[in-house]
Amino acid sequence: MKTLGIIILVLVILLFSGLAFILTRSPEPEPVIDPSAPGVHYYEECDYKGKHMHTNEAPSEIDASFKSVRVTDDFAVKAISTTGEEVFIKGPSIVKCTPFKSMEISYY
Repeated sequence: MKTLGIIILVLVILLFSGLAFILTRSPEPEPVIDPSAPGVHYYEECDYKGKHMHTNEAPSEIDASFKSVRVTDDFAVKAISTTGEEVFIKGPSIVKCTPFKSMEISYY
């Protein structure tokens, strides 16, 4: 009977230790994007702030809200503003503080 109690105690300790480990793990940091990488860089906020996203795949479509975009050489973007207007951006070019809801990326 004493052995069964010890086994149960060890299992409870292992269970709580595993649970504590899972709950205290920190999330993995987001990868840092090289701001000089070729492609299209877009940001959640004005003035290139907020979450920085990047793609160098063309043709591709991005369905994400963003307010600043930087297009490097050899890329072109057809962005749709939140008011439904189409904006064409040919690299190298920048647009900031304009709310967009999606874009199509291509080479030119």
